[in-house]
Amino acid sequence: INAEYMGGRDHKERTQPKARGHLGFLEKKKDYLKRAKAHKNQLAVVGHLQRSAAFRNPDEFYYRMNNIKTDENGLHVRERRPIRPAKQIAKNVRNNGYLQIKRTADQRAIDRLTSTLGASIPSEGKRTVFVDSKEECQDVVETIKKRKREEPRVPLHLANITKRRLQELDGRKRRVRELDQLMNHLQTTNNRMKSGRKGMCKTKIGGRVVMKWLSERKK
Repeated sequence: INAEYMGGRDHKERTQPKARGHLGFLEKKKDYLKRAKAHKNQLAVVGHLQRSAAFRNPDEFYYRMNNIKTDENGLHVRERRPIRPAKQIAKNVRNNGYLQIKRTADQRAIDRLTSTLGASIPSEGKRTVFVDSKEECQDVVETIKKRKREEPRVPLHLANITKRRLQELDGRKRRVRELDQLMNHLQTTNNRMKSGRKGMCKTKIGGRVVMKWLSERKK
């Protein structure tokens, strides 16, 4: 340890005096360098955008323009591709490995959309209310209508986004069910190609047909 560092004291930075407190934070050199660097970066970005706009080619074309349109506000809106059906995915597939990968991806997308939408997902259940008279029934109906009127209105663009996400959620759920059926059918087909005495039987749950091999004595 050097002797010059022994017995030293901590050198603290100067703060803004009380008489100049109305001027705000006392800027040090490191603060000025940080602010100057950010300002120069901003000027560089603006200059790059100005040069790009000045030398823009009006005949420029790239293939992504085919899938992008502009809305009434002039913003770019990209058309979403429809979800491919499961039969098209399973075309020329001989094992369940690829189908399992697609099913896992769809299930993760379903979980993500479910957590994002939350209460926006319509409930499939029904609620039964028991009343004692017609007047009470009328009061319940009026209460439900009043709740619907008092619900906060969602902006149009948010409603459209929620609608598209709900459609995507329904499509992915449907494709997961179709992939499960195709995987079961493909597994049954592969099992039939195996050697040995086997027979077909139906399961108790769902009536799904499965292959069952007869027990054979091995030497």
